[in-house]
Amino acid sequence: MLESGWRKIYRVCTTLASLVSQPLLEGRKGLLSSIL
Repeated sequence: MLESGWRKIYRVCTTLASLVSQPLLEGRKGLLSSIL
């Protein structure tokens, strides 16, 4: 039971991380292109 709970939490964390990192990477690309 605990293992499945941890797995669920891990999955939520990974999805959140991907959702957060996607716009950050896009913004970084935009900054780089604007600087160059």
